[in-house]
Amino acid sequence: MKWFEDYVRPNNKYSEQLSKKYILSSSLLPFFGRKPVGQIKGHDIERYKAQQVQEGYTNKTITNRLKQVLAHRI
Repeated sequence: MKWFEDYVRPNNKYSEQLSKKYILSSSLLPFFGRKPVGQIKGHDIERYKAQQVQEGYTNKTITNRLKQVLAHRI
């Protein structure tokens, strides 16, 4: 993934790289697929959050996941 190579690797410690890679592969990519970040709308985020709550995650965990991966891109 270009973003991972261009942004994550040079700007994050190895442990952060692993964390972001895990969040992407286990949570965000399965839900959003290959949809460009610029095309992800508020409604999409709310659907993701609702699904994550149903799976037992707390709002804090969900928000942290979204911030870790998407914050600098929005």
